[in-house]
Amino acid sequence: MRYMKIFAFADKKDSIKDKLKEKSDDLVYHLVKVFLFPNCEVKPHWCQEIYGFIHSVPKTKNKNKFPDKTFIFNNTYEIWGDTIESCIITAMKDYPDIVPLFDQHTGLAICETAVREYFEWLSEELSNIGRVASSDVYKKIDELIEEVVQKLNNTTYTL
Repeated sequence: MRYMKIFAFADKKDSIKDKLKEKSDDLVYHLVKVFLFPNCEVKPHWCQEIYGFIHSVPKTKNKNKFPDKTFIFNNTYEIWGDTIESCIITAMKDYPDIVPLFDQHTGLAICETAVREYFEWLSEELSNIGRVASSDVYKKIDELIEEVVQKLNNTTYTL
């Protein structure tokens, strides 16, 4: 009996890399918005978009396995993680009527940590099963918002 590997749902690594890079720019910006404006009435919409940007990853064509977490992280956060400060500034300009939780001076490091933690979690999940549930994404975002608020409360900054 002959066995044949089926790669119908597998992609080349370069294709996966390009898709991750393309979607992670908007993902970073939306994460910044939910951390900056956690009580905004638009937050549920932003969370839905965060889920929609990257919630699955295909198997690789050569190995027929999901990409490892380092590959995913390197092609998402490592590409766009240094744009968080500009995302904070842009979000404050895009939403001038909403009072932010912090600005680029008072909360940059805290926001960078939260965004990084989201991508670490996402990379781990996707490398294991190739997909995340929307409920898990929303739960993770809420956990990270709580961490951001707690860290900000432990500082003495004021806007």
